Amino acid sequence: MLAFAALTGCPGPQASTPVTIGVVAPLSGLLAERGSELVDAAQLAVDIVNDAGGIGGRSVVLAVRDDASSVEGAAAAAVALADLDVAGFIGSVGPPLSRAVAEVAASRGLTLIAPSATGLGFRTGGAALSDAWPVLRACTAEDLVPAGVVGMIVADEASSLGIIADPGAYGELMGAAIEDAATAAGLSVVGRLPRSTPDDDAKLLAQLLDQAAEAIVLVVAPEAGANLVRTMAQALSDRVVPFYFTDSLASEGFVAQAGNEALSVVPHRGVLFADQGRWYADLEGLYAATYGAALRPYQAQAFDAVVLLALGLAAHQADASQPVWQGVVASSAGGAVLTAGSLGAAFGDLAADGDVDYDGASGALDIDGQGDVTGPLAHWQVVDGLITPVSPP
Repeated sequence: MLAFAALTGCPGPQASTPVTIGVVAPLSGLLAERGSELVDAAQLAVDIVNDAGGIGGRSVVLAVRDDASSVEGAAAAAVALADLDVAGFIGSVGPPLSRAVAEVAASRGLTLIAPSATGLGFRTGGAALSDAWPVLRACTAEDLVPAGVVGMIVADEASSLGIIADPGAYGELMGAAIEDAATAAGLSVVGRLPRSTPDDDAKLLAQLLDQAAEAIVLVVAPEAGANLVRTMAQALSDRVVPFYFTDSLASEGFVAQAGNEALSVVPHRGVLFADQGRWYADLEGLYAATYGAALRPYQAQAFDAVVLLALGLAAHQADASQPVWQGVVASSAGGAVLTAGSLGAAFGDLAADGDVDYDGASGALDIDGQGDVTGPLAHWQVVDGLITPVSPP
């Protein structure tokens, strides 16, 4: 649990020196819009922290560097910020750019909180959370998806499944992870088939049905998923088995292309990231009032990442023997609940020796020993043409 002393009380001798948080974001290139959104959300969090008194009386400022939407640019931006003696990092957008920042952060002993590095490959080659790898995520990771999908299949009492996956990194990594999770759960995997063209969909489905698959998992893009659902509903309607979806199909585009009629014929359930906490709507209102725009994906996570890093820095300021990353983990669970909605009041009102459990705008944000948010994943079905949350089986 996090000692809250550094967030309250009288400023120390360096109170006039700001605490600088480095932000790596794509402000040019293909991801420029996403990068600007990240910076806006981070700045909003900084303003709230400063209004509440900052870190031990020290104001917080952002130092922002453009990674130009490239891995090389992300590494260079992180090095430039580290040379400025930033206290920690936020950024960047997506797993590849964030991974580049993570490697620089680890080499400099600086904590990074990545707000949108959801991908399975993000931790490839990385150690568990430690002084040598002080890298955390403020987003639910796709690492949770395989167990979530397999858990639904087990609950539905199927004993065998087949997997259809897109070619490419996502399909290969996620398809293999789901196969491993299914095997570990005692299920029979009758096949993991690569999907190439729409013309092959009927053949792929028939092959899995002929091998007695009692469930079919789709690890595909929305257009491919829609065609597979339509094919099952139309060409193989006398042999329908339940479909299970990864988070990649939790989109309005998939629903529109598949069609409500086909989705009503094919039993289905999917998982998606539960990325809206109880204060999300209030953050939406605050963001709209500040920027005149609606919140976009992963902005709530960027906001939460800044608050978590501020809490970790506060813990380190109170006890220099506690690494910043350890303070972040401690502030994410246990102690008095601190919500994004009550952030300002809590900074001023909590006792100097209090402990906090930060529940963010994007969710509870309990962080494990890998530096990952532990969940939860939500379950969904399409009901009357709408993606609708459903209770776990």
